[in-house]
Amino acid sequence: MKTSADPVKTSEDLFARLGELGIATTTVTHPPAFTVEEGETYVGHLPGVHIKNLFLCDAKKKMWLVVAPWDRRIDLKALPAKIGAGRLSFGSADRLLRVLGVTPGSVTPFTVINDPASQV
Repeated sequence: MKTSADPVKTSEDLFARLGELGIATTTVTHPPAFTVEEGETYVGHLPGVHIKNLFLCDAKKKMWLVVAPWDRRIDLKALPAKIGAGRLSFGSADRLLRVLGVTPGSVTPFTVINDPASQV
C-alpha cells in the first residue's frame, strides 16, 4: 500500500518509463472527465477505440480497474462472477488517491504505475 513516503508518479515519470521501454507516446491533455460523454468532448475527434475506466472494489477491499470501450454497458451485478469478485461497488475517492494516486475523473490504465504492490 502506498504511504506518504511513496511519492505519486507524475506523467513525466510515466513517459520516461515508457521511453525506457522503447514505447513512443503522443499525449492529449485535458481536464478530468467524470462521464463518458464529457470525455468524448475532449477526445472524441481522435481515432481508435475510446474507453471508460472503472475503479471498483468489493467488500473484502479487493480492487479492480475495469477498462472497456466507452459505449459498452458494464453489468456490475454480473461482473463479479466473471472476475472472481464479491459484490462490486465504485472505489472511494480516498482509496483511489491512496492506491493509484489520482482523483475521480482522472483514472487511466497508466495509473497502475502508482501501484507497485499490485493491489489493483
